[in-house]
Amino acid sequence: MSFFGEKFTNLLVNLDVASLIGKIKQYQGRLEVYEKEFPCTLEKLQKSTQLQHTKDFVAMYKNLKITNKRLKELITYDLSPKTMIEDEISCYVDALSLIHNNYERLTIDPSTILEIHFQLFKYATSDSGTWRKQDILLEEHEQLNFSFYCYRPLTIKEIPEAIKDLCEEYNYLLDQKEIDPLLLICNFVLNFICIFPFESGNGRMVRLLISLLLLQSKHSLVKYIS
Repeated sequence: MSFFGEKFTNLLVNLDVASLIGKIKQYQGRLEVYEKEFPCTLEKLQKSTQLQHTKDFVAMYKNLKITNKRLKELITYDLSPKTMIEDEISCYVDALSLIHNNYERLTIDPSTILEIHFQLFKYATSDSGTWRKQDILLEEHEQLNFSFYCYRPLTIKEIPEAIKDLCEEYNYLLDQKEIDPLLLICNFVLNFICIFPFESGNGRMVRLLISLLLLQSKHSLVKYIS
């Protein structure tokens, strides 16, 4: 299964996108200078960003009800969670910390992806750190009198090999240094979403994987923004 075939490698990037990538690289270069000159300031910013990042995560899910005061206690003072909701939030923080603290040694492969998913749901379900176990069945709509295209996620038998191929192709092209990492990251994430490898938490995984891939590509801005 190919995810970075000729259709992608021969993709023509328009001038606006090329210009945007150039600006991103320029700003990243400036940030690297600031990181060397003002390490203490940026370290404080990184700590406050973790709290804001988690607030944004909580805001995305209506079932995660928690006060800002309690959220700050969990993150800033590292208090133990007392409810299932607090467990869920703490697991997300643990997964985020795993990436921010270890991104330089983490490899992009199935085992790393499974480990991040395990951290996300280690207190919530026995399915944490395992691939999707049920095929996704899409309902037929025979009453519709027009044709339409509907993407069908991969079957459970195809998932392990697909993730393996996706990671290997990404790593190979990254090592070749012929295509900008930002374009590779976009394609990696898009295909990960299409594979839909987990029963739950695919959206959260995408959010975390974007952070990991950007950090490994020296786009450290993700440390300081939510």
